[in-house]
Amino acid sequence: MNSSNSPWDAIVVTCKTRQHADSVKQELQLRQKIGFFPNDVILLCVEDPQEGLGSGGASLNALLVITELLSARNKLSIISADILKDSRILIIHLGRLYSHDPCGRAFVALPVVSKQEEMTHVITNFDAIYNLITNQFNAKSPPGVWICSSDMIYQMPLEAELDFDCPNIWEGVCCISFPADIDYARKHGVYRIDEMNTVCDIIYQGSEDEIRSCLIDESQVSLVSGIVYFSSEMAGKMLSLHSWSPVDACTYMGLDSGQEPIQISLYFDILLCMASDIDYEDFVHGNRSNSFGHGSSANKKGNMEMVRKILWECLRGAPIKAVVLASGAHRYLDITDTPRTYVDLLGDPTLACQPCYYSTNRCFSISKNESNISDKCLIINSIIGENVKVEEGTFIAHSHLEGSFVVGRNSVIIGIDKASTRDISRNIPENSFVIGCNITVAGAGKKKVFCTLWNVDKTSFSDNSSSILGDDKDQQILSATGRKKLLHLASQNVHLALSRCYQNTVLKDTKTMITLKLYPVLHARHVVGLNDCLQLLDEKISDGDLQKWRESWRMSLHDILENTDYESEFRYRRNLSIMVCCEKLKCFLTSNRVADLKPLYVVAVASKKHDMILSALDEAALQCISDGKPHLCARVFSCIAEVLAMTAGSEAGLRSGPAANREWKDSLLLLNNQRFSDGVVALSKVRQKWMSNADSLIRSARHYERASQIFIRFASASVSTYIRTLKTAVLEQDTWLLCESPARIDLSGGWSDTPPVCYENGGAVLNMAIRIDGKKPIGARVRRISDPVIKFSALDSMSSISHPSIIWDRVDQFHNYCRPQAQGALVKACFVLTEIVSLNSSKSLKNQLLALLGCGGLEIQTWSNLPRGSGMGTSSILAGTIIMALFHAVGKAVDTHSVIHAVVMVEQMLTTGGGWQDQVGGLIGGVKICSSEAKLPLEIKVESIDVSDEFLDFVDEHMKMIYTGKTRLARNVLQEVLRNWYAKKSEIISNCDALVENAFQCRDAFVNGDSLALGRCITAYRKQKKIMARGSEPQYCVRIMEKLESRVLGQLLAGAGGGGFCFALFKDPIGNDELTNLLEQIEGISDVGVFNATIDRVGVTLYKELASS
Repeated sequence: MNSSNSPWDAIVVTCKTRQHADSVKQELQLRQKIGFFPNDVILLCVEDPQEGLGSGGASLNALLVITELLSARNKLSIISADILKDSRILIIHLGRLYSHDPCGRAFVALPVVSKQEEMTHVITNFDAIYNLITNQFNAKSPPGVWICSSDMIYQMPLEAELDFDCPNIWEGVCCISFPADIDYARKHGVYRIDEMNTVCDIIYQGSEDEIRSCLIDESQVSLVSGIVYFSSEMAGKMLSLHSWSPVDACTYMGLDSGQEPIQISLYFDILLCMASDIDYEDFVHGNRSNSFGHGSSANKKGNMEMVRKILWECLRGAPIKAVVLASGAHRYLDITDTPRTYVDLLGDPTLACQPCYYSTNRCFSISKNESNISDKCLIINSIIGENVKVEEGTFIAHSHLEGSFVVGRNSVIIGIDKASTRDISRNIPENSFVIGCNITVAGAGKKKVFCTLWNVDKTSFSDNSSSILGDDKDQQILSATGRKKLLHLASQNVHLALSRCYQNTVLKDTKTMITLKLYPVLHARHVVGLNDCLQLLDEKISDGDLQKWRESWRMSLHDILENTDYESEFRYRRNLSIMVCCEKLKCFLTSNRVADLKPLYVVAVASKKHDMILSALDEAALQCISDGKPHLCARVFSCIAEVLAMTAGSEAGLRSGPAANREWKDSLLLLNNQRFSDGVVALSKVRQKWMSNADSLIRSARHYERASQIFIRFASASVSTYIRTLKTAVLEQDTWLLCESPARIDLSGGWSDTPPVCYENGGAVLNMAIRIDGKKPIGARVRRISDPVIKFSALDSMSSISHPSIIWDRVDQFHNYCRPQAQGALVKACFVLTEIVSLNSSKSLKNQLLALLGCGGLEIQTWSNLPRGSGMGTSSILAGTIIMALFHAVGKAVDTHSVIHAVVMVEQMLTTGGGWQDQVGGLIGGVKICSSEAKLPLEIKVESIDVSDEFLDFVDEHMKMIYTGKTRLARNVLQEVLRNWYAKKSEIISNCDALVENAFQCRDAFVNGDSLALGRCITAYRKQKKIMARGSEPQYCVRIMEKLESRVLGQLLAGAGGGGFCFALFKDPIGNDELTNLLEQIEGISDVGVFNATIDRVGVTLYKELASS
């Protein structure tokens, strides 16, 4: 069935209750939104139809539900096992209650961080299990069903050799096993396997002799790990069991048909009957099924015998193998463990033995005063206030501690919220255990309650209270009078009816610590809170506190866990992680640290906590300004735009669009006037009014992107440091000053020259100045005229008749220079940049011209022989020719180096952005590598490459410029690149580094005259450009390039791509007619033109000629 690249068709999670299932489903959906699960995988959380179905019953019911769903989606009218044939299904069981985490063992937070995404979600045991089975097991198996328990932590190093090569391993059932010593195995199940890896027997908590019979070497046995694979055929056989009565009594169908529920074990019923050495009588009568089916009514026992007969008939003889993964480890999360044992397990540095994680003792945590936190602490998903001191050996998870108190050494703190800690009036003693849990109390609603335990290295919740109270127990465990009194009173009045899921566990004794009603929840006259539970840790208890405790309605930890409000608990933890990430976010942005922030935004938006992220981003912007780094606000505002766009969702319009709404005008003007802090605050106020619907949100995002561009413009304006002019004579009358330039073709490194990439990461581009059909295609000319105006006309070429002239005689006509679509915007920006026109002067245009020229005005004409959107740097190169001509015309001599930097300013003034490689490529002749360092002020350096005449001739003879007939629009492409850059996606960051590296490799190819190496660099650059800008190669252009593929050393679309010119370096020279005929063979291709291109070795030229009239 699986026809996509997804590793799974469905992920099924079994849960105790509907409320549990709904809450877990929300968690899984969040993970899917951030890309943890593929978008097309089915996520299903199945409620156990009855409590105590056993692992086998839950597995069969889950398989039935998902098969029914898949059948319906494939428009089948019946449940068909055929649907399983090519399906990959993962079933994960969420097990029983766990004393050390109210969300259960599956959602125990691990002290590890994803190597790929630092700002995503807290990694849980569930996530680690999913990654392990998906990446290291499912990837090596054929389609089928994987079933896994979540009661343990699995460890499997990346370099581990997974021996799945034994014969027929995937034909029936494959049990994944880990080696374990005999002592560890006593508490668990063990496979006895033969030399062919066939499972002969399964023994649970056996005697030492029984366990030794299962040795796989001198000291280790093959442990039942909780992971089992069923081939598609075996999954079909297992599914068929739902149609047999009374086996169907563990499925929702059987219960809906009126059956009495039964309990079936996956291992000691379903799998055991397949084991080769199992005797029929022993199996059917339950002699080998541990306690399942025992201690119950005769009727139920009879039902179980009938169930096992059916299992034997249906499954006996099916192949069952076990694979022992020698490098793996199995760490069971045992309820009998002390809190210290639990912490030691989490603190084990080998815990992150998976390729996608690394260990850390500060995981998703923020400390506001690091000097108060011991280095020897383990902290996960927590915020520690400035005046909270945490002593060594302490473990803290899912807590927000504020106030002024000390957490004593070796304590375990889980789930304490900020509101509860505000009223703490005491220190938390050393060796204490405190856990908070969100619960729902019938008639009282939702409430946060707390449980405590002392001596965490010696006491567990499975300990018997009477033995703790008795003299025969180590008295230092409970020496305090207060604790002893409370324990004694609680143990005298136990009214707990344990659920059946505990009947076969250490909790069958109702006086274990987990079942004692020690913990106050409600009081008729007083508020009950954290302090009331912390008193259980005190050495003494006052009469008043004792009386309040007596009068309180109290619950045991078991009661509390049974009533966990999973939705509130998950939400609390998620909100806390978002708060932690908000603090980290501010640190990352104010230091411009590389980190992919998008997963955080996805989680926040999906959790409806986008307001938290937006507030943090506002604070980050203000901090950047306060730190004297306003240019970093560009990234901050881009992040705000990203969050707004995500919040808008799929109902919004296009991300790119106009951004000059009047409501935003004043805020943007504050930024333009460099009143940055005021601008940030003003923008935030406008934004809050525009949060009501998707349309307003996406329009807000556009305005924040414009605000981001303002900061990029100011940073780019630092190039003014390198613009220098010398006073010289003003252009004489009746003389044209002409400036002509070749075009450019970029061969490597493009996009690395784009602000802010070029000044944050550094950039390097190798390009060539080229003539088209033997001519410099771009130019401008200026002359003085008698009228005190500025006259502009655009020519099709230098020798052509101009279009109707435009006359500008007022300063206000230049105010729209920043609107690229305005008539003559580029020329206007150049007049403003060269200070021929001052927008801030009180003088009229006539008087400004008079001050510069003495009399009259200026006429300027511009031309380009290249089609619009050619990708060959036309606008930037044209700006360079205009600037050079204007400066010289008004008596300011300027060199090419200064003009290159001046064009950067003009591009930013026009709000079109763009890099600096275009003007360098055209204005400076030959082959050159241009670069900038990762710093401000931005300086562009140029190194002309010494290339042999022979190799330059080779390139001239072998290159062609092919106009694709498609006009490209670079601005939207540029916006997409800037969004990706500011998101700091690892792929984009590494690709930018690769662009720079490839530019220098391309330089070496020219120096060495190596045509093959040059072709490889061009090909690599083409791939790199596609990473930077998705869709930069339209299918129309791809078809052209595919036609030429076998005949070229390398080819690419010029500039940002999307259309325009295609540069091709052919293996053998090719004539224009031959190439045209080749292209005409491509179906549906029209308006394609072939041009001769040659390297211009001179660059820009400036000269005078007499004006005719």
